Amino acid sequence: MLEIWSKRLRRWFIAGLVLLAPTTVTIFIMLWLFQHLDGPVRRAIASATGYDVPGSGVLATLLIILFAGAIASSIATRGLVLFLERAVERIPIVRTLYGAVKQMITPFADEKNNPFQHVVMVEFPDA
Repeated sequence: MLEIWSKRLRRWFIAGLVLLAPTTVTIFIMLWLFQHLDGPVRRAIASATGYDVPGSGVLATLLIILFAGAIASSIATRGLVLFLERAVERIPIVRTLYGAVKQMITPFADEKNNPFQHVVMVEFPDA
């Protein structure tokens, strides 16, 4: 009886991790960006215009993400992006975190080699 519950709890735990880990990382990163951009952007707009504009941090976050994507997609800066990625991959703890997040996000960006284009069947481990 204990073995059955042990297997079930392990299966539930793994399923919960698979469901929550990518979502939690994404939400954490977006909240961090918003928290660090909203205050300074709102103060800058308020000092320039005299009006406090709520939500300007959200707009700034979206614009920064779009700007970073434009830079990363540019042929002129591709070498710089590769250089920075190699530099990040030399730092032990950062390498692990960066690699994991990149591995989770890359399939959504790469339309040609997207691993989600194929249907596969994977047997879930019982033990």
